[in-house]
Amino acid sequence: MSGIGIRVLVESVCREREANGSSLENKIDDLVNKGLLTKENSEALHATRLLGNRLAHEVIEPKDEALEIAMDIIENLLMSVYIIPNKAKRLKISVSSKKF
Repeated sequence: MSGIGIRVLVESVCREREANGSSLENKIDDLVNKGLLTKENSEALHATRLLGNRLAHEVIEPKDEALEIAMDIIENLLMSVYIIPNKAKRLKISVSSKKF
């Protein structure tokens, strides 16, 4: 179940950000093209995608370390796509209004 959940999170971000592509792999690459992820972050996300594929299709029990790493990568995805841009906007508004 954990692998499916990880994959669903990645797919949800791709869908919400209107990433183009016929596969999740292509959609992750499109997040790089859209400037939402760095190439390095996309490579980490691809590793997470592959882990999710194996967990879903081979029905194996993942090691705790692999899940922990995958969750760190997913957290980075959410930070990169949603949290940091939102904070940057708030900081820009704060600096421009001199309320910092």
